[in-house]
Amino acid sequence: PKETVVTRWRADPWSRGSYSFVATGASGNDYDMLATPIAPPGPPSSNGSGSSTNNGGSGHSSNASTSTSSSNSGGCTVVGEAVVGNGDPPPADPNRPPRLFFGGEHTIRNYPATVHGAFLSGLREAGRIADQYLGCPYASPPPQANKAE
Repeated sequence: PKETVVTRWRADPWSRGSYSFVATGASGNDYDMLATPIAPPGPPSSNGSGSSTNNGGSGHSSNASTSTSSSNSGGCTVVGEAVVGNGDPPPADPNRPPRLFFGGEHTIRNYPATVHGAFLSGLREAGRIADQYLGCPYASPPPQANKAE
């Protein structure tokens, strides 16, 4: 080999050789929570009733009048007009999609504390971002309302 790279995780003052693990009293759901993308907060409610709330720190806003109808089509979840990847919580407001995405071995339930878990979580987030900007190419289009002629 012309070149080799050796990491010194144990000597790194920021990591000290650390990795994630499920602590006593924790569960795999904690990994899912760390992987939840964060959307920017919505504007404050204009009527003062506080109908826009925060969903347990996930960064997604919810509105009492939001439609909950959904269907699964071609591997993507179709919610109203929004299409998001498998298992992803839909954004409360399609005009405010998630902007902050999290990848790493600490965000993948099935492969925590592994290099391949970090790699797979990076692919998962790249897919979420691609679906957000490019749409979900393998999903059928939403049904059209019949128009009277």
